Amino acid sequence: ASKRPCAARAFFGRRERAPAQRQGPGGMVAFASIVYAQVRYLCANLSKKNYKSIVAELHHLLALYGDDAAGFLLRTLLDEVEVPADAKAPREKDALKVQLFGAELARLLATGTHASFICATLEGSAAAAGGMTEEWVGRVCRLARLSLGQQLLVGVALAQLSTTAPKAEGVAFLRARVAELLACAERPLPIAEHEAHGLLAHA
Repeated sequence: ASKRPCAARAFFGRRERAPAQRQGPGGMVAFASIVYAQVRYLCANLSKKNYKSIVAELHHLLALYGDDAAGFLLRTLLDEVEVPADAKAPREKDALKVQLFGAELARLLATGTHASFICATLEGSAAAAGGMTEEWVGRVCRLARLSLGQQLLVGVALAQLSTTAPKAEGVAFLRARVAELLACAERPLPIAEHEAHGLLAHA
């Protein structure tokens, strides 16, 4: 069987940063729209058979186009799945997108440098879902299967938002996770060094 051509290469051809940088603002917006369309295309065509190759192509796009593309990927994945109201498993048709969303969110949280666009992603999706609440953030974290330490980092990021209402919900979420951590009988505490550092930096 012949190999499927790389979707990213087929869509863009030979990519370089320079042409986008030479264009005026309108051209750069148009170019960004092409990148975003490719991210949507890859997410829409995600399947068990092509999961690894699609993820590899997405990571190639993120490496080329940076934080904006990463934020758009998170928002696309979150907007296209149903966030369950309880702890039940996601819908079968959403399973792969949920898996990718959780993996990407965890990967970005581990870098410790992407809090602003993680917040923007959550704030934007929450607005579309009726507004950010502590309960909704908890549902998203359960959906992504984030550890307690990773949830603390989400709370720290949300607690630094500039908009009053979402910030208050982020603070409430963070306080609840800190209380959960303090009540945890597990030793050592289930929190990684970089997660503890992020929490202490906010204290």
